[in-house]
Amino acid sequence: MLCADAPEAFETLIETLVSLSTPGRTEVLLCFPQRFSEPIFFEQATAYFDELGLEEAEPGIFVSRLALRTA
Repeated sequence: MLCADAPEAFETLIETLVSLSTPGRTEVLLCFPQRFSEPIFFEQATAYFDELGLEEAEPGIFVSRLALRTA
Protein backbone atom coordinates (compact mmCIF):
# COMPACT_ATOMS: atom_id res chain seq x y z
CA MET A 1 0.00 0.00 0.00
CA LEU A 2 1.33 3.44 -0.92
CA CYS A 3 0.96 6.29 1.49
CA ALA A 4 0.61 9.71 -0.10
CA ASP A 5 2.27 11.21 2.96
CA ALA A 6 5.47 9.21 2.38
CA PRO A 7 7.75 11.01 -0.10
CA GLU A 8 9.84 7.87 -0.54
CA ALA A 9 6.80 6.24 -2.20
CA PHE A 10 6.08 9.10 -4.62
CA GLU A 11 8.20 7.70 -7.45
CA THR A 12 6.27 4.41 -7.37
CA LEU A 13 2.93 6.23 -7.12
CA ILE A 14 3.79 8.44 -10.11
CA GLU A 15 4.98 5.45 -12.17
CA THR A 16 1.67 3.72 -11.42
CA LEU A 17 -0.36 6.79 -12.43
CA VAL A 18 1.65 7.11 -15.66
CA SER A 19 1.09 3.44 -16.53
CA LEU A 20 -2.67 3.79 -15.97
CA SER A 21 -3.02 7.03 -17.94
CA THR A 22 -3.49 7.72 -21.63
CA PRO A 23 -2.37 11.13 -22.93
CA GLY A 24 -5.35 13.21 -24.01
CA ARG A 25 -7.87 10.78 -22.50
CA THR A 26 -7.12 10.35 -18.82
CA GLU A 27 -7.53 12.92 -16.08
CA VAL A 28 -6.17 12.02 -12.64
CA LEU A 29 -8.05 13.47 -9.69
CA LEU A 30 -6.22 13.63 -6.40
CA CYS A 31 -7.98 14.56 -3.19
CA PHE A 32 -5.81 15.20 -0.15
CA PRO A 33 -5.61 17.06 3.15
CA GLN A 34 -2.97 19.73 3.39
CA ARG A 35 0.37 18.18 4.46
CA PHE A 36 4.03 19.02 4.20
CA SER A 37 4.63 16.66 1.28
CA GLU A 38 2.44 18.05 -1.54
CA PRO A 39 5.16 20.29 -3.01
CA ILE A 40 7.50 17.28 -3.16
CA PHE A 41 4.91 15.13 -4.94
CA PHE A 42 3.88 17.80 -7.45
CA GLU A 43 7.49 18.71 -8.25
CA GLN A 44 8.13 15.06 -9.17
CA ALA A 45 4.80 14.68 -10.99
CA THR A 46 5.44 17.66 -13.28
CA ALA A 47 7.99 15.54 -15.14
CA TYR A 48 5.03 13.60 -16.57
CA PHE A 49 1.82 15.51 -15.85
CA ASP A 50 0.35 18.95 -16.44
CA GLU A 51 -1.69 20.32 -13.56
CA LEU A 52 -5.10 21.29 -14.91
CA GLY A 53 -6.41 22.72 -11.69
CA LEU A 54 -6.10 22.88 -7.94
CA GLU A 55 -8.88 23.96 -5.67
CA GLU A 56 -9.78 23.80 -2.03
CA ALA A 57 -12.88 21.59 -1.81
CA GLU A 58 -13.38 22.41 1.85
CA PRO A 59 -11.12 23.91 4.49
CA GLY A 60 -7.81 22.05 4.41
CA ILE A 61 -8.94 19.53 1.73
CA PHE A 62 -7.67 20.02 -1.80
CA VAL A 63 -8.47 18.51 -5.20
CA SER A 64 -5.91 18.49 -7.99
CA ARG A 65 -6.52 17.55 -11.64
CA LEU A 66 -3.58 16.17 -13.61
CA ALA A 67 -3.26 15.13 -17.25
CA LEU A 68 -0.46 12.99 -18.64
CA ARG A 69 1.68 15.06 -20.94
CA THR A 70 1.82 13.86 -24.54
CA ALA A 71 5.19 12.53 -25.64
